[in-house]
Amino acid sequence: MCLVNKYLGLCVALLLLVGCRPSAPLELTTAEGETTFDIFVRLAHEFPPTDDSLTVVLNHSLANEGLHEQGARALLSYRENMPRIIDTLQSRGYRVVLVKNTPADNFCDVDIADMEEVNAEMDSWLQ
Repeated sequence: MCLVNKYLGLCVALLLLVGCRPSAPLELTTAEGETTFDIFVRLAHEFPPTDDSLTVVLNHSLANEGLHEQGARALLSYRENMPRIIDTLQSRGYRVVLVKNTPADNFCDVDIADMEEVNAEMDSWLQ
């Protein structure tokens, strides 16, 4: 066990010596009721430009956007704004990992069909 700890310590020291530093991904997750417009506000002060190629895990749910309550309006907002948010992060030097949507408790069959359609589009937003 001691040998493993020494090896790990040596690897970290070597990474620091050559200017690399391991870093955990940053999370950009929204709470209930937060929309893509709230994310734009957060981008302004929480995600400044970087040269570190940090990874951001972007986890914004269609449920938080209000899919069940607002239907087509929430879909339109999500489809227009999520690619813009991704582009903004990438232009600031971040690598983006996108979390796909999962159904909320209040989703009906129409909501689930809409969610699955959006999930199928999401990979193209990262290119």
